[in-house]
Amino acid sequence: MYVNLSQLLLGASISRPKILGFRHRGTCVDTACQRVVDSMPQSGARVVSLPIFSAGFPTTVDSVGLSLAQQQIRAARALNQVGRLAYAQADCDVLATYAETGEAWSPQLVKAVLVAGFIGLGILALEN
Repeated sequence: MYVNLSQLLLGASISRPKILGFRHRGTCVDTACQRVVDSMPQSGARVVSLPIFSAGFPTTVDSVGLSLAQQQIRAARALNQVGRLAYAQADCDVLATYAETGEAWSPQLVKAVLVAGFIGLGILALEN
């Protein structure tokens, strides 16, 4: 399989550690991943440099587009939300998932709710 390395990071989904085991997620919007779209409480969707996104933490590439067209779509979806999307509407996970799949939802939030539910059930079971 041929991989065009000059386009590899365009539209890539990246992440770095955040509190309680969660990840801060973003989308690379250029081929070298020097510019990243993420979402923060104080600003909503924004474009930042990779060092600002990383905040001194190790950053990983979680997924890349399978074709140049898919990479361009991912980057365009993320850029389209800059300045339009408030954090209350979409945290970093919702925004990155939307850029990647076209669907706005948070896999991390779903996991957190499930874990909290199981903990609650466990506490109830111990009380009975």
